[in-house]
Amino acid sequence: MKRVGKLAWCVLAGLVAQGVFGGEGLPAPASSIVAPTGNVLSCDQPVFDFREVPPGAVIAHTFVLQNRGTNTVRILNVRTSCGCTTTAMATNLLLSGQTLELTASLNLQGRTGTQRKTITVELDDPFSPRLRLAMTGVVVNPIDVMPAGVHFGTLARDGEAEREVLLTGRTGVVFKVKEVKASSQDLIATVEPREEGRSYRVIIRSLGPRQAGTTQAAVRVLTDHPVMPEVNIPVTLFVGADVVAAPTSLILVQGPTNGMRIYYVGVYSPAAKPFNVIKVDSPGAALTCTVVTLSPDRHRLEIKAAGDLGGVNGKALRIETDVATMKELLVPVRVIAGSGAPVPSAP
Repeated sequence: MKRVGKLAWCVLAGLVAQGVFGGEGLPAPASSIVAPTGNVLSCDQPVFDFREVPPGAVIAHTFVLQNRGTNTVRILNVRTSCGCTTTAMATNLLLSGQTLELTASLNLQGRTGTQRKTITVELDDPFSPRLRLAMTGVVVNPIDVMPAGVHFGTLARDGEAEREVLLTGRTGVVFKVKEVKASSQDLIATVEPREEGRSYRVIIRSLGPRQAGTTQAAVRVLTDHPVMPEVNIPVTLFVGADVVAAPTSLILVQGPTNGMRIYYVGVYSPAAKPFNVIKVDSPGAALTCTVVTLSPDRHRLEIKAAGDLGGVNGKALRIETDVATMKELLVPVRVIAGSGAPVPSAP
């Protein structure tokens, strides 16, 4: 058997060597399948670093593309990562060995900080379908603004709060602040020179009483610098209510036996000011409420729920206080079905 097997292999090898199979009936080994080397488009400097430029600059650069392959390269499309970048080229065909100039223009109007914009050249070569180029650098303002924006955090309704922003000219930059304005009547903005012509303090004050909620505003600083004639400083402040109920909504569970359950709602002053809960009105007979005073500025409502809760679903618990700005708090009530209980519907 060993001699027969060896003889068979020898015969098969001889037939292949003589071209009996012609090499067409047998698949080539995977290692012998290689990508064609025809279309190869390259760029010796695919990334252009324009380093530091002033705001509003327009950057122009020419990328030189070369076909290093043996076949003609066809450019199907050129895509940019941003509408601020435009490109142009004389043709979309490159013969073997030819070069092509692709001009790019980047408009940095309204942009600051580090910039990186990409250009993708799409080709008809399935093995090398695209070539990526990039333009990168930093837009540097002649005037540094620190911090760039102001967040007052959570404030009480009354009292004064103050924040400061520093404007400083970079090396060799001389400027003056002509005017400063706040977009909200709840803010007062003033300016003081630290070093005339070089550095200024912009002082932003918030005076009470303030309305509850979030205020988004801006302070506008006008300068005599030709490149940066205006500095806009965004300002955010949040004023909490004088009295808060938590949770903000009361979710009750309707059980299958309508047994009693106890729920809790906290009523407190974020500013830790003393107040009293005068009365709590229940939205229905299924709920009874007891007020427990934990401290002068903090109270707890103990709410007992029993029976069919469908009558209170979609209504609200009314809390009356002795705080002039928060005479009434409403806590919406929602009823959900527990295991084995039907879903209650709002009346």
